[in-house]
Amino acid sequence: MNRGKFVIFLIFFTAIAVSIASVWLRHRQMRHVLETFTAPVAQLIAYAPEAEILQLGTPSDEMVGKDRQIGAEEITIAHRIYPIMARKKVESSRGFGKLRADLVRDSNYTWPEPSDVVVEKVPAKWQYVLLLTDGKEQARLAFSPDSCQMMLLDAVRIVSIDPICAATKELLEEQFAKGR
Repeated sequence: MNRGKFVIFLIFFTAIAVSIASVWLRHRQMRHVLETFTAPVAQLIAYAPEAEILQLGTPSDEMVGKDRQIGAEEITIAHRIYPIMARKKVESSRGFGKLRADLVRDSNYTWPEPSDVVVEKVPAKWQYVLLLTDGKEQARLAFSPDSCQMMLLDAVRIVSIDPICAATKELLEEQFAKGR
């Protein structure tokens, strides 16, 4: 009888140890993401119930000009004005769950020291913005697949998404492919 209790306690404590180890490992896999984007933003990336991708047009550096349409939707990124060409809800889109998981995993970024200052040697051409919303909370992530960069717009933090660049570019382009 004592042997059976011992086995039950052993299984119980092993399960607790495995649970603690998995929480610790998950936290370690997200350490840089949490330091760079903050926990609330990482939570929005992973779990926001509303997600929308904006496809951007060619940027304009001028605040006024005859080429700009009055009343057109636009977004300002790094002092350049980008027209919004198309929008698509993607919270239930094929492949979007994997992108969310990839964006909160450290191994999917090339990590230099995080910087609050936008320093672009060659200005990135931002092509997409991912809006993640949960009630009043919102995170806006701009993507430049050609330069393999992502920017958290509200904190102006740029990171390299080099390890997942090709897959991210393919997923984003697929969202706006003709016939979809």
